[in-house]
Amino acid sequence: MTEFPEDLKLAFRDYGHSHPDPEPSVNFTPMLWEKIEARRSSLVTIRRLTHALVSMAMAAALVLGVFVIPKLQDRRDLTASYAEVVADDDAKSEQEFAAAFTLPVAGSEDPRR
Repeated sequence: MTEFPEDLKLAFRDYGHSHPDPEPSVNFTPMLWEKIEARRSSLVTIRRLTHALVSMAMAAALVLGVFVIPKLQDRRDLTASYAEVVADDDAKSEQEFAAAFTLPVAGSEDPRR
């Protein structure tokens, strides 16, 4: 195999001088495990928080899907034809238009309030 180019050898040498190998000591392994456990504990905290948020989102979606949405839906609109819905909408808008331009009778409350 061919040798590395001279500029690459210089780059490796400079890198080796700027980042010397750590001297092994008696506390090397315990200190290494302390660093690993510190990272692991923060990841465990994030994982627990994520699981809690996902569980709450699933519960909220379940409540919305089972209880709230069916109560908000008008079942008549789901079974009515297009013509029935348009006719009903026209009747409502005519009533609202008439009520908007009707003067209140003296002595009675305004129904729009």
